[in-house]
Amino acid sequence: MHKKYEKHNIHLGAVFLWDLFWIIAIIITFLGDFTTLMSNYIGFKRGLDLAITGAIALILYFTYTTLGRVKDTENNIKKLDKIIDDLNNDKSKN
Repeated sequence: MHKKYEKHNIHLGAVFLWDLFWIIAIIITFLGDFTTLMSNYIGFKRGLDLAITGAIALILYFTYTTLGRVKDTENNIKKLDKIIDDLNNDKSKN
């Protein structure tokens, strides 16, 4: 991930989220009771319930942001298509 960031192939926020994911995964692995304590504090009965709810929330968030990127890409393609049509129309007039 860090090499992709250095080559400017990935955004710094994605690197941060990926690192945060692995740090949390390591903490949960070594401190299993920590998830139970956090889940009880938040209102869940088991740590697994909290982990599943968090995973679903992350999936929904990433789906939403990906949809936004797809819409932006579609708009850019439409703009490029219009530019190409305009250029082709100008060539056919000459």
